[in-house]
Amino acid sequence: MPGNGRRMTGGAARRGTGVWPNGRARGLGPRDCRFESCHSEIRQNHMMAVWFCRFLLSETTDGGQVRSMTFSLLTILDMIGTVAFAISGALTGIRQRMDIFGVNVLAICTATGGGMLRDIIVGRFPPAMFRNPVYVVAACVTANIVFLVVRRKRAVPKTVITVYDKVLFWFDTFGLAAFTVDGVMMGIDQGYGYNIFLISFLGFTTGVGGGALRDILANQMPYIFRKHIYAIASIAGAVTTGLFEYYLPGLRLPGMLSGFAVVILLRFLAAHYEWNLPVIKM
Repeated sequence: MPGNGRRMTGGAARRGTGVWPNGRARGLGPRDCRFESCHSEIRQNHMMAVWFCRFLLSETTDGGQVRSMTFSLLTILDMIGTVAFAISGALTGIRQRMDIFGVNVLAICTATGGGMLRDIIVGRFPPAMFRNPVYVVAACVTANIVFLVVRRKRAVPKTVITVYDKVLFWFDTFGLAAFTVDGVMMGIDQGYGYNIFLISFLGFTTGVGGGALRDILANQMPYIFRKHIYAIASIAGAVTTGLFEYYLPGLRLPGMLSGFAVVILLRFLAAHYEWNLPVIKM
C-alpha cells in the first residue's frame, strides 16, 4: 500500500489474504470473512441451480439417475392412485349399503380395474394386478380401514356428509391424475411413445376404467358420463404427457408432473365453477 512500504504479492491483494514483503502472513479481517462466506454461499447455490437444470433437461438413459427418479415417481404415483381409488370405491360401496366383502371387491375393482384394462389392450398377460399383488393388498387394507372407521360413526351429521363429498372428490381426483400419467408412461415404456393417440388412450383407460367399473358394479351411471369434466380432464392430462414424450423425449419427469397438474387443475376448476358438458333436457 502506498505510503507505508508494504504491499501484498501477486493476486493475494484481490483475494484478501497473502504475505507481506517482510514475510509475515496477512490474515482475513472481519469484512473479508463476511465477503468470503457470502461468495461461497452464492457459488454453492449456483452449482445447485445448474445441477437441477441439468437434471430436468437431461435425457433418460438406461440405468441413469433420471430414469431411476422417473421409476421412483411412477411407483409413488401407482401407490397414490391405488389408495385414492380404493378409498373412493370403499366409500361408494358403503353408500350403496354393501357388506364388508362387497366393499372390498368394489375397492379392488376401482383401484386396479383401469390398469387391468390397459394391460389387456397392449397384450400384457397376466395383467400387473396379478403379477404384483401388492396393489391388491393395499386396496384391501385401505378398504377395511375405511369400513371400520365409517362403521364406528353411528349418526352422520350433515356437516360430515359435506366433508365426505369433498374428500371423495379429492381422492378421486388424485387417483385419476396418478393413473392417467401412469398409463401414458406404461405405453411409452412398451415402445409406443411415437403414437400419441395410443399412449393417450392408455392413460385415459387407466385413469377412468376403474371408476367406470366401480359405478357399474354399484348399479349407477358411470361418473365419467355425467359430472365435472371427469373424462375430459383425464384426456387433457394424458395428451399433455404424451406431447412431452413425442416432442421432448428427454423431459419425462416434467412431462409427468405437467400431466398430473393438468388433471388436478381441470378437475378443481370444473368443480369450483360447476363446469359440465352440455346435455339435452327432455
